[in-house]
Amino acid sequence: MEAAIKKIKDGELRFNEVCRVYNIPKPTFRRHLKGLNKHQRIGRPKDLTAEMETELVRHVLLLESRFFGLTIKDLRRLAYQLAEKYGLKHRFNNESQLAGWKWYYTFMKNHPEISLRTPEATSVACCKGFNKETVMAFFDKYESL
Repeated sequence: MEAAIKKIKDGELRFNEVCRVYNIPKPTFRRHLKGLNKHQRIGRPKDLTAEMETELVRHVLLLESRFFGLTIKDLRRLAYQLAEKYGLKHRFNNESQLAGWKWYYTFMKNHPEISLRTPEATSVACCKGFNKETVMAFFDKYESL
C-alpha cells in the first residue's frame, strides 16, 4: 500500500494504473490516499503522555544509579506531581496526591527496565568502595591465585 501511495505522490503512475498494477480496490486505495485510514486511540486518554513517561523513567533510573532507592509510593507521588506540574487532566487521587495502583501496574508493565524494591541504606563507604578500579583490582588478584 505504501509503495502504491509513493507511486502516486511521485507522479510515476496515475490512480487507475496503480489500482490495476497493485490489485487494490479503488475505494480502499482512495481512503488510504486521503489518510482516512489512520487508527484513533479507543478508550480513556492516558494520564501522562509518552514523553512524560520517558522523562519519569529517566529520572527513576538516574536516582537508582545514584543509590537513591525509590519505593512504589514515591513513584506514584512523582507521577502525580508530574501531572500537576504540567496541568494535565488526570484521574489521580487529589486527596492522597498519589497516582493509582492501576496506573502503577500498567506503567511497570510498559517499562520493564525499572525495578522498584524496598530501598536499603547504602553507606558512603560502600558506594566509594564499589567502583570499577576496585572491582578490577579484586579480579586481578583473584585470577593470580
